[in-house]
Amino acid sequence: MAWGVAGLLRHAASTVPASWLRWLLGVLLAHDLLLAPALLVVGLLPRWVQAPWRPPLRAALIVSGTLALTTLPLLLGYGRAAQPGNTSVLPGRYPASLAGVLAAVWGLAAAWGLYRVRTRRRARD
Repeated sequence: MAWGVAGLLRHAASTVPASWLRWLLGVLLAHDLLLAPALLVVGLLPRWVQAPWRPPLRAALIVSGTLALTTLPLLLGYGRAAQPGNTSVLPGRYPASLAGVLAAVWGLAAAWGLYRVRTRRRARD
């Protein structure tokens, strides 16, 4: 981290440290005000969800929330204003990419949940 901060400050004209500081503070606030309380709510799942589905659902919710928060700057297009007209800044299709990754996360969670249900039924029989 020290190397990164040193580079950020050494090349301050092109890296705009104030922008990075705002971003860092925003991420810290998003973690403390959004992600952490959401994880506390996920901890209440035992009341609403059957036992075999709890771990996969918790994992999928945690990964989904983390992915959504970390990709928020890309989804909102932060950085494009720094170089207007430059199409190489944030060139990806970020909403579609996030949707694809979230589909994979939830697909794996569903497969994991089904596996747990089946193994639980076999253990009972």
